Amino acid sequence: MTDYPGAAVEAADADGAFQIGGGSYNFGQKYNEQIIRSMFSIPAPTPGTALNLLRQQLERLPLDVLRQFQSLLPAPPDAWNSVQGAVNAITNALTDVAKFLGIDQWDDWLLNVFNHLSTELRQMIDILGGAIVTPINAAVAAVQDWWVSVNVYGQNLTVLIQKLLANPAEVIGSIPQTLVNGLSGALGNLQSMINQFGDIVNGLVVTPITQAVANFQNWFLNLIGFQRETSSTQINLQNFAISAVTSTARNPTWVCRYPIGDVVYPEYMNAQYEVYGFTDGQSAGTAHTHTLSLNNRAYSDAAGWSVLQNQSRGSYITISNSTVIDTMGMMLWKEGTTALNNVFMELFRENVDGSITRLVSVDVSSLITTSTTYVETSIPGQIVQAGERYLIRLRNASTTNPIVRSVSMTLTDAMVQGQFYTSTAATSGKSSYTAAECSTARGASMISPWGLLAAKNLPLTDQSFSDDFNRSAMGGLWSLITVIAAGSAGPQKNLAIVNGKCVSTGSITDGGALFKGTQSAVYVRPTNGDAQRVDGNVYPATSSQFHSGLAMHCSRDGSQAVVLAVANNRVAIWTGSLTAVSMTERKAVAGGGAGLYSMYYDAPRNTYVVLKNGEPIGLEWTDTDNVVQHGRDFRYGGVRHGRELGLGSGPIDNWTLRDWQPPMSDEAAAAVA
Repeated sequence: MTDYPGAAVEAADADGAFQIGGGSYNFGQKYNEQIIRSMFSIPAPTPGTALNLLRQQLERLPLDVLRQFQSLLPAPPDAWNSVQGAVNAITNALTDVAKFLGIDQWDDWLLNVFNHLSTELRQMIDILGGAIVTPINAAVAAVQDWWVSVNVYGQNLTVLIQKLLANPAEVIGSIPQTLVNGLSGALGNLQSMINQFGDIVNGLVVTPITQAVANFQNWFLNLIGFQRETSSTQINLQNFAISAVTSTARNPTWVCRYPIGDVVYPEYMNAQYEVYGFTDGQSAGTAHTHTLSLNNRAYSDAAGWSVLQNQSRGSYITISNSTVIDTMGMMLWKEGTTALNNVFMELFRENVDGSITRLVSVDVSSLITTSTTYVETSIPGQIVQAGERYLIRLRNASTTNPIVRSVSMTLTDAMVQGQFYTSTAATSGKSSYTAAECSTARGASMISPWGLLAAKNLPLTDQSFSDDFNRSAMGGLWSLITVIAAGSAGPQKNLAIVNGKCVSTGSITDGGALFKGTQSAVYVRPTNGDAQRVDGNVYPATSSQFHSGLAMHCSRDGSQAVVLAVANNRVAIWTGSLTAVSMTERKAVAGGGAGLYSMYYDAPRNTYVVLKNGEPIGLEWTDTDNVVQHGRDFRYGGVRHGRELGLGSGPIDNWTLRDWQPPMSDEAAAAVA
């Protein structure tokens, strides 16, 4: 059994609906003669199946044909107003007959009367299949006449077109000369139209010669564009979801100095802990106490454990989220002033079987001083997956026999054993270790050096945030802003979700008061860049004074916003604050009405461009005076509704804010390439 897609976006990308004669889902394009005939074949009736077979066949007939039985059966006139009613009238009559017949009479009726009806039905099916039939009664004759009348027009039209294309003279010869003028050119245009249809399907660039061709071209391009857009949207959503995990800041500084990284243990545990108080009284003799002053304080901190010549110490780190690490670091220092060489910070990946393989080895000798120092080194980007374990270790292969120390914690037997220690040149110098060797190294010491693995220089990835409002309330995704106009008697109301759309609230029945003002909201997540795009389905109110707005380049408190304002008869670009009742209109055009609206920022031109249903509507505004601020704090988006006298602007649905760059021209793309 074929598992057809259940969601529209899956069906749109299944190819079958867009590929003639094929695709994963053929959508009825693979019917053959055998399948068609099976749809009209009738199994031999038996006493147990006769009535069901009769009902199935009757339900396939047009109502006009079923009405031929009206005069034969005692059923009310309104029973013949629908196919289902007529079929019920026929089968009910048969059922009533069966109730009053004995079993012998019932069998006799099935073998004689029903077989006669079956013959009628078989003749009707033969007629529908194109066979030549001599009707046995008026009912069959009515079906035949109806079917012929349906087919003759289609057949004649097909023959006419074929003759016009193959032999126009055969048709033209029988037409008076006064009607022939211009027909030859018309036939040529018809052939050109057919050729253009083929070129469009094959993906060629076509300048339509008629409106019919233009309409077909628009339909076909929209169809292909929808398929590509659906596939592109799926890929974008996948990438945005992955980027939210791999490139979103998540670490507080007390855990790790870098937002995207993993550590052996929280970095703040390397701090020094001060201790103040009093000493205990002595057990015998003269009792006395000693205070712990600022000059004579006690303290504790993470110890520095030695890594002697030919030794190595390391710790395992479990990756919390998939990313690309490019940095590793440890807390190190050396004793004495002897120059160091061949001291390596190394990274190993743990394999499925518990063995480890070295990925990176960097000589950090020149970075280690006599003071406790955070020592960091860049490494080639390593793709790491959540749940994987890596070993970061320090290996001392110096020929000058120095003592190098690493800030470490001492584990206990009850803890997960994540330490690693080797003590000879032979065991320390290996580039891979078996699972058994790793087990031995973990059991050789309880010392676990601190270390980090981080994605320090990970490039920012474009972000996309959407809200379909298919829930009960705005919730924590939005910061709501309501402004009550001066003199308004209405209570403060906020945006709400009604029937899966974002709407303004505050009706004329709210305590008899009338709300006047604006209701807005700012989404809680910003994009990564200034080149933004906001989209949404807008359904303006019937009154032209109310505008429903899509906002971009918002500050997080709403004190700045660029709004695409849509009414039922106009569309405008506004700037200003969502915390004010009114904003400054920068440019407007006539039009408006419901649709999918978009506004994007063309950064090189410092221009805002508006689209409706994906097409420009002639509305652009260039910020020549640079009134709109840009940067990290102005990359939020939102919505805005106006409201007055208990009435408000129309709802908004399927809102999206994303990083977006307009397509490059061919020349610009070639220059980049």
